Amino acid sequence: MKLALACAVIACMPAVALAAPQVLLDSELNELDIRTLVIDPEDSTGPASADNPKHLRLTNNHSSAVECSLRPEPAEQAWTFFPDATIQPGEQAELRIGGDYSTETIRVKLVCEDKELL
Repeated sequence: MKLALACAVIACMPAVALAAPQVLLDSELNELDIRTLVIDPEDSTGPASADNPKHLRLTNNHSSAVECSLRPEPAEQAWTFFPDATIQPGEQAELRIGGDYSTETIRVKLVCEDKELL
């Protein structure tokens, strides 16, 4: 019985290793009406990776243009770019999520500010 259980656990390991990491999003929206959605990679035939990353879709439901930036949390070391976007009212933008896709979790921080107040 123990051998069967051990074999079952080992058989599941490759599937776990190929699973895409979870994105933990810390949002600092400054009371703006911004909708966020983490989207899977464009190439759905393979797992999420640095070459096939997840994206963060932002929808500006606020009455004026907003400036949003996506940054790694301090524990994330693998980022080589820092995406920004200016989003007009009623429009959307997608920001690429960087990081180490070999980990279970990627921690990111989204900061959005009203462009009229900058």
